[in-house]
Amino acid sequence: MDTSSINIYKNLLTLSLSFTLVFTAYGSLQNLISSLNQVQGLGVASLSCIYGGFILSCFFGPTLIKRLGYKFVFVTGWFCHCIFISTNFYPKYYTLVPSSILLGLISGAIWTAQGAFLTSLATKYATSRSSDNPTKAGEDISRQIAKFIGFFYMLFQSSQVWGNLISSLVLQSPAVNSNKTTGSTHVACGAAFCPYEVDHNLNASRFRENHEEPDKTVYILLGTYLGCDVLGIILTILFMNNINESKCDKKTDLGEINETSVLAADHDDIERTNDNQNDNEARKHAQIKDLELPENVLLSLWSTLKLMCQPSILLITPLFIFSGAEGAWLFGDFTQAFTTCTLGVSTVGYTMIGFGVSGIVISFLTSRLEKCIPRLAMFIAASILNIGVLLTVHFWHPQSETMWMFFLVPVLWGASDTIWLTQISSHIGINFSANKEDVFAIWRLWQAFGQMISFAVSHYVCMNTKLYTLMSMVVLSMVLFIIDNIKNKKVASRGA
Repeated sequence: MDTSSINIYKNLLTLSLSFTLVFTAYGSLQNLISSLNQVQGLGVASLSCIYGGFILSCFFGPTLIKRLGYKFVFVTGWFCHCIFISTNFYPKYYTLVPSSILLGLISGAIWTAQGAFLTSLATKYATSRSSDNPTKAGEDISRQIAKFIGFFYMLFQSSQVWGNLISSLVLQSPAVNSNKTTGSTHVACGAAFCPYEVDHNLNASRFRENHEEPDKTVYILLGTYLGCDVLGIILTILFMNNINESKCDKKTDLGEINETSVLAADHDDIERTNDNQNDNEARKHAQIKDLELPENVLLSLWSTLKLMCQPSILLITPLFIFSGAEGAWLFGDFTQAFTTCTLGVSTVGYTMIGFGVSGIVISFLTSRLEKCIPRLAMFIAASILNIGVLLTVHFWHPQSETMWMFFLVPVLWGASDTIWLTQISSHIGINFSANKEDVFAIWRLWQAFGQMISFAVSHYVCMNTKLYTLMSMVVLSMVLFIIDNIKNKKVASRGA
C-alpha cells in the first residue's frame, strides 16, 4: 500500500474514532437528558436549542469549512461539546440554554464537514488507485464512497453502545428505586403518555429523595463524558491532516468542481508546495482578502438558498426532515414515555445499547450490499421497519412483564436509522458531487429542523399524536423520493 493510501486510511480512522468518542458522550446524554432534567421541560428545551442553532449554522457551514479547513472545524466543534457537557454539572436555563445554542451553532459545520470530508477521502482513494484509467476511476468512486461511509457509521453507531453502557453502569445503584423516581403511578406510560400531565416538581423531589448521593453519581457520569470529549480533541489534533476546502473551488470547463485534480494530491504533495513561496504568499493574501469581504458569506448563503429551491432538492426535503424527526422520537420520546416511565431512568442505557449494536451491523452490511441492492429498495425497507415499529408501540401497553419489547424497539429503529443515514449520505455524495458541501449542509439543516421541532413540541404533545405524525411523514417522504428516482432515471435515459 502506497503512502497516499495509508494517509487516507489514517484520516478516515481518525475521523471515525473522534466522532465515536465525542458522540459516546453526547448520544448517551441526549438519551437521558429528557429524563434527568424533566423540571419545566429543561432537557428537551436544551435539545431544541441545539438543533435550532444547528439550522443557522448550516447556512455558513460551507464557508467556515473553506476558511478553516476540516480539521479545525472538528476541533472547534469538540471544544463546544466540552462546554455543553460542563454546563450539565449545573443544569439551569441560564447555563444549559446558552451552551446548547453554542453547540448548535457549530454542529452544522461539523456534520457538513463530516460528509464532505468522507466523500473527498473516498474520491481521492478511488482516483489514486485508478490514475491510469479515468473510466475505471469514475466507476470506482461510488463504490468507495459507500465503503467509506459504511466504515464511518459502523464505528460511529458503536458510540451508542459505549455511551449507554457507561450511563447504565453509573446510574445503576442499589440506593435507587428506579420506579419510584419516575412517578409512573401518576401517569399513563406508552402511547397514552402526555408529558405535560406529569408533575415534574414531584418527580424531581422524589428523584432526590431516593438517591443517597445523586450529585456525586451525576458528576461521575458527566466527568466520564467530558473525558471522552477531551480524548476526541487530542486524537483530531494529533492525527488528522487539515485540508482547506478552498482548494476545491477550481472549476472544469463544464463548470463543475474538478475533484480528481484537487483530491488526487496526497499530503506529501501539499507539503511540497511550501517550496513555492510566491504561490503561498499569493494564496495567503487572497484568503485574507476573502475573509475581509462579508459579501462572500452572503454569496454562500444565497447559493445555498437557491440550491434548496431546486426540484431535485425539494423532492427529497421531506426525507431530510424525517431523518431528524425519527431520531428525536427515539432519543427524546421513547426513552421517556416508555422506558423511563415504566422501568426507570437507570434502564435507559441498557435498552439503547441495542440501537448501537444494530447500527454497527447494518452499517457493515449496507456498505457491502449497496452494489447489489438498489438504494430505493433499502429506503423502502427502512420505511417498512419504521411504520411497523410505530404501529406496534401504538398498541403496546408497556410493562415489566414484556421486558423484551424495550430492547426490540431500539434494535429495529437502529436498523432503519442507519439505513437512512448511510443511504442519504451516499445519495448526496454520488449525485451532488459538484457541490457536495452545500447539499450536505442542506441535509443537516433540514435534519436539524426535524429534530428541533420534535424536541420543541415534545413537552406539549401526547405520544399518540407523535406516532400518527411520524407515520405520515415516512409515507410522504418515500412517495416523493420515488418520484425523484423516476425523474432521475428518465433524465439519465435521455442523456444516454
